[in-house]
Amino acid sequence: MEKITNKCANTPKWLCKELFMDILKRKFSCDEIQNLKVSPALSPGENYAAVMLRVEIEMKNVVYFDLLPQFEELYRKCGVTVKFGPQAYKLETNENYVLLEDLCQYGFKNVKRQDGLDMQHTKSVLSKLAQFHAASAVYVETKGLFSPMFTVGVFTETVRAEAKTLHNGFVNSFLKILKQYLGNEYYWADLEKFVPQQFDLHYQITKIDSNDFNVLNHGDCWINNFMFQYNAEKSIQETYFVDFQIPKYGSPAQDLLTLILSSVNYSLKIQHFDYFIKYYHENLVQNLNLLGYSKTIPTLRDIHIALFKYGLWGFSTVTGVMASVLVEPCENATYENFHSDTAEGRDFRNKLFSNVRYREHVKILLPWLYNRGVISS
Repeated sequence: MEKITNKCANTPKWLCKELFMDILKRKFSCDEIQNLKVSPALSPGENYAAVMLRVEIEMKNVVYFDLLPQFEELYRKCGVTVKFGPQAYKLETNENYVLLEDLCQYGFKNVKRQDGLDMQHTKSVLSKLAQFHAASAVYVETKGLFSPMFTVGVFTETVRAEAKTLHNGFVNSFLKILKQYLGNEYYWADLEKFVPQQFDLHYQITKIDSNDFNVLNHGDCWINNFMFQYNAEKSIQETYFVDFQIPKYGSPAQDLLTLILSSVNYSLKIQHFDYFIKYYHENLVQNLNLLGYSKTIPTLRDIHIALFKYGLWGFSTVTGVMASVLVEPCENATYENFHSDTAEGRDFRNKLFSNVRYREHVKILLPWLYNRGVISS
């Protein structure tokens, strides 16, 4: 039996990785443990009658090594070559890693995040997103529902209290700075009532409604996670997604709202919002038909209904990811400073929400969300 690399002094000799494989296969469809760490579950003096241990298991990245190849195989069987991201490689090591090919050697580039995606780039991402969503829907139809790591994802009850504390600190900084904006009187009173409820409401919309059309969302669908390859005429030849770390099964509204509101150019995101949804829907239907999807294909109206139903993803995007997209690079742009009550943290959040570019976007997006009924108590 394979030994555990990280263990505490009280770890029983019989405890090994193989003991966990059956439950991991049944619950998470996992067939490989990257690392297993055993640590005391209680502080010294908190328990005397039994040895209480916490077991943390790191599983292999199922998306890169399992799902993406299967999604791409669905298209190959239909005579179409589709690739969603860089090739992933395995190394002979027990370390937790994701080794990906260097796309830059093939001419792939990112778009400058502060500028946002223009019409050509947005349509290219939407087209690839529709292919990805369609493949995931057919996968579920033929092989069954994804494991809890994708149906629940990061929205577990075990981290809810801590996540809510971090979220509230962050969003309170947003409110404090937003109050200084001119022209927010239209929605300010409702916004103040709405924000304290936002976190719990957000947890509610992560629950899967089986009556909806559901797909595997990329889950982190913003501009830095798209790379583009160009031909000699500087037109887009290929689009790849990167960073499949937090995919979430549910309504495609999550990816659509995150993508358009966070990463599309200021002049396009609202003016052409409905067109982008129609373009996505046309590509989605085309790919669902190609892959032989036999369930009811969502209408354009269905997609728009989902965008209203799950509109809170839009508000969460505007107050979160979009701020990160638009801020200029700075040294204190760290994860800790998103939430910490330190001078550096407060300074960073001030840069996030006070810069001219962010204010420009918010002045059109918050009224838009308010008029769609997203911001309501």
